[in-house]
Amino acid sequence: MSEKHTVARINIAGEHFEILVNPDNALHYKMGKPLEISQVLVIDTIFSDASKGQRTSEEKLQKTFQTLDAFKIAEAILKRGELLLTTTQRRMLVNEKRKQIINFISKNCLDPRTGYPHPPLRIEQALNQLRLVIDPFKSGDEQARAIINELRPIIPIKFEQMRIAVKIPAEHVAQSV
Repeated sequence: MSEKHTVARINIAGEHFEILVNPDNALHYKMGKPLEISQVLVIDTIFSDASKGQRTSEEKLQKTFQTLDAFKIAEAILKRGELLLTTTQRRMLVNEKRKQIINFISKNCLDPRTGYPHPPLRIEQALNQLRLVIDPFKSGDEQARAIINELRPIIPIKFEQMRIAVKIPAEHVAQSV
């Protein structure tokens, strides 16, 4: 794999399909930024194995995707399939998620001994001790909730959420909006 292109792939009904894409544009497209599919594709060919240069037959494409339009097929592969990231992209995404997780834990969890939040540096050091694998495509909040349970043996941590209900008399409702 070079830095100029990477592979997006999908398996449907036992058939393997791959496309060659520009890594940066493909990541932006996968994250939901509006890009033309022609800007993402390096070559408008659908492969069964891109590294060997084996193209997929038109019959398989028609049977699986009900079209022979390479752009529509590539769009389906990018939306539902797996995008292979470059190491720099993966590192960047994992660092972003790591910061989100640390921020979430710092804002929502307390040290039960003091009643104050843990500083982000303490949380980061505890995460380094755990050696967790952070998924760059999962939500940071979702991963943080799972990580909190694993942090408990390392640092004392208490997760608190409050729910507040406010009752406003009918005569003051117009003023409160």
